[in-house]
Amino acid sequence: MAFALQYEKCPGVNGPPFACFSCIATDGKDLTGLWRPVRSIRARIIIPHKSLPLMNASLQVLSVPKAGHTDAENEDAAAYKAESWPLHAAVADGATESAFSRTWAQLLVERSLAEGILAPTETALTAWRTAWRTAVDPKVQAQPWYVAAKTEQGAHATYLHLQCTANGDWQAARVGDCVLFHIRNRTLQATWPDMEAGSFNHRPDLVSTQPGHAPTVHTTCGTWQPGDAFLLATDAAAAWLLQTGAAPALEWTPDAFRDAAQAARTQGTLRNDDTTVLRFVLSS
Repeated sequence: MAFALQYEKCPGVNGPPFACFSCIATDGKDLTGLWRPVRSIRARIIIPHKSLPLMNASLQVLSVPKAGHTDAENEDAAAYKAESWPLHAAVADGATESAFSRTWAQLLVERSLAEGILAPTETALTAWRTAWRTAVDPKVQAQPWYVAAKTEQGAHATYLHLQCTANGDWQAARVGDCVLFHIRNRTLQATWPDMEAGSFNHRPDLVSTQPGHAPTVHTTCGTWQPGDAFLLATDAAAAWLLQTGAAPALEWTPDAFRDAAQAARTQGTLRNDDTTVLRFVLSS
């Protein structure tokens, strides 16, 4: 089944979207066995044959689970690859109402980075769905019958992936309501998609483990400068930052983020949901 792709073309850019990405990906050398751990997520390193000098990139995953839940129950996932050009960062938000959505969210970010896939393709999703089923089947056998029934309905997650190339371009792909923030000189340049804090709902587009389910993949692109920062936020975090401002996220440590999230939940500016921000700063 074909995918429904909705392209948002950059002004002044000729040719098909992701032309630069495709060139780099096909010219990549697969160094199997090299991995970068990020909160128990592993991403294989793909290094172009003609690597350009890599500037100092600072990346930090900030994530807290729902109040009353443990980190192991957090259904958000995040990972990055910053050892070589192009740089990659991705987040996914597993749908709470589906079974084993944490595993699916982790697979989406892990496999998309490892395989250098910005926008999930039908071929890639077929393989990732098989990997999800292989991972969860042993767990299902030890669960009550209703867990098995729920598992047959599949797992679902939103998804956002950012790629920055050495020539100053960036591309992003998403399914659902994760939000990309672009910050320059501590000033918000843009958000994608262009949403307001109150516009999030409980029925976003999702990437599903169900065969035959073709997600609607949105894409966009732009340019970056040294010193720019990007925030990849799952829906609860995105609504919070849109309401209160994104600048504080540039300074948060993991402990400060946890304290800020707890305070915001108490104040009612952050709803009680898994909350994740992946901060990506291209240092000058």
